[in-house]
Amino acid sequence: MRDESSQLVRLSTRDVAPADRLGYASWILGSALAPSALSTGTPSEYELDVTALELPSIAIVAQSGSPQRAIRARPEIRRTSQRYFFLVLALSGSWHVTNVTRTRLGPGDLVFYDSRYPLDCDLLLHWGGLNLQLSEQFVRKWVPNPIVLGGQRIGESQWGRVLASYV
Repeated sequence: MRDESSQLVRLSTRDVAPADRLGYASWILGSALAPSALSTGTPSEYELDVTALELPSIAIVAQSGSPQRAIRARPEIRRTSQRYFFLVLALSGSWHVTNVTRTRLGPGDLVFYDSRYPLDCDLLLHWGGLNLQLSEQFVRKWVPNPIVLGGQRIGESQWGRVLASYV
C-alpha cells in the first residue's frame, strides 16, 4: 500500500479460501497499518474488509470485519520500521483496547495510540472503524508530547466529540 501513487486500495478476505483468511488478514493489516498477531474463534468464517488511501504524512484506512483479537507485542513492534501514531474511530461493534491504558470503545468513540507500545485490541462483535495512521512528524506539529494521549479514549471531551464528528 505504501507507494507514491496514492491510489485507493481495497482488500477483502472474501477473495481467498476460508482456510487462508486469517493469514491473509494478517498480511493486509501488516501492509496497510502495522504488523499484528490476529486470532479469532472461527478462523474459517473470519472476514476483514479494508479500504485504504495513503497521503503524505497520513494514511486513511476504513476497516470492518468479524470478531477478532489483534495484538502488537514485542515481535510485531520490532518489525515496524517507523514510529506511527493512530487515531481510531469506532464506527460499530464493541472494542476493548489496551495501549498504555485499558479502554472500552463503542460507536463514535476515538482512541489514540502509539506504534512503539504494545497493543491489545479485542473486537467482540462484528465491527467497523476508521483508522488514521499519522506520521510522527505530523503528530508532533500539533502535540509536542503525544504519549500523554496514548491509549486514551478521546470522545468524552468537547474537543474530542468535535474531532470524532470531523473524522
